[in-house]
Amino acid sequence: MKRNRFLSFLLIALFLVSFLLCAVSCLDIGDDTEGGFRFERDKSGDGYVLTGRTEDFKGGDVTLPATYKGKPVTAIGAAAFSYLSGSNALRSVTIPDSVKSIGENAFAYCTQLTSVTVGNGVTTIGRHAFDGCAALGTVNLGSGVEIIDEGAFYQCVTLKSIILPDSVTELGAYAFAACFSLFDIRLSKSLETIGEQAFYYCSSLISITIPESVTSIHVNAFDNNDNITKLVEIYNLSTVQLDKSYQLRAWDIYTDTDAQSKLETTSEGFVFYADSKRCYLMGYVGTASNLLLPDKYRGRSYEVLNANNSDLGGGALEYLRGIDSITIPNGIEDLSGNVFYGCDVKHLHLSATVKELDVDWCDLESITVDAGNPTYKTIDGLLYKNEEYCGLTLVHYPMLKSDVTDYTLPYAAENIRLRELPTTLNSFTIPTSVTRIETLLWDGTCTVYYAGTVEQWEDMDGYFDVSGTVHCTDGDWSVQK
Repeated sequence: MKRNRFLSFLLIALFLVSFLLCAVSCLDIGDDTEGGFRFERDKSGDGYVLTGRTEDFKGGDVTLPATYKGKPVTAIGAAAFSYLSGSNALRSVTIPDSVKSIGENAFAYCTQLTSVTVGNGVTTIGRHAFDGCAALGTVNLGSGVEIIDEGAFYQCVTLKSIILPDSVTELGAYAFAACFSLFDIRLSKSLETIGEQAFYYCSSLISITIPESVTSIHVNAFDNNDNITKLVEIYNLSTVQLDKSYQLRAWDIYTDTDAQSKLETTSEGFVFYADSKRCYLMGYVGTASNLLLPDKYRGRSYEVLNANNSDLGGGALEYLRGIDSITIPNGIEDLSGNVFYGCDVKHLHLSATVKELDVDWCDLESITVDAGNPTYKTIDGLLYKNEEYCGLTLVHYPMLKSDVTDYTLPYAAENIRLRELPTTLNSFTIPTSVTRIETLLWDGTCTVYYAGTVEQWEDMDGYFDVSGTVHCTDGDWSVQK
């Protein structure tokens, strides 16, 4: 009896051990890490998902593994490498052919990632997979990609060009939205759907060809914020009719690939549009960091595209990256209306012919002007404009000018029209020669003084958009809340 009980117990024990060993084998319980990566079994059980990285993961130039424990790595998990920075930051990543899908937010906000190579096995690039990769300038897509999902490359602001393989059938909503630098994109010959606002705020996109395979284009696919666009030319080979509901302002919409484009990119990288009546500098796609704009285009004078001299709304040099200096030649008069919007140029030189300028949204270090310019001049590195009704007007204080921390305006100044004072200033003193202030904004780090009384300050003319407290000779004046 005792022997039978012992045998029964032994059989049960062996069964439990076998069951546990099988469970461990099936679930692969244990430390599923290798080479700085974390893994888990995929749904099929025949491969692994790369789910993330370990504490000892080293960034830089990374080639992801194709196998783990002898089985293929079939997917990159959601948020697997998102928000990597510092010593863990990715500089480049190569995704092997074994991978079939890139998960949601997989590489989102890897702000130092500059290059991505996607293997031929990948069929789906998930939602917001590369969202916010601000330095991503090179994307090589494999031949198997079919779906580029919602926001996959949203806010990749450095990306200038990309080729979609002919396997791609769907561009999701916002797929390339806010890619400010995107100038050249070749769409797939198999593409069927262009999603909602897929190219929203692609303010450098000048020309695009829609292949005949496309059957659905969302009405806001090419919509741009505040109509800031340079999309001047569309080759529409599809049967989708592009009417006003698409909010397009393109000057030329062709249905035949043989139609002659009016755009040309010069050997220096300047993009021009020219017809019998118009000649515009549309943009710059070269690699130089110091730009001298051409005097002429094919012997013709030209205008620099801006929101005031065209109905497109975009500016020729907006959102340029990596530019140290821009020199404007004689003959150019109008540089207003978004020409430099979001451009990171550091040094700007104006010729004698410039009459209109808007650099409020540039973080300049310096600005200089030819001595012969009757409209603009610089004093102490600040830009002034001679205006018929307002006199000598301070119009720009370079935001990155750091050689002076306490500044007093010259007595010749009569009007102030500034977007804001730089944060490098400790104090800013306004003389009594100033009788009009239209705009003067600053944060709490700068103290503003006025050389007159509170009554004189309040008697000033103008729009008077002023923030903060002004210290006058007989007391303080503050914005009335």
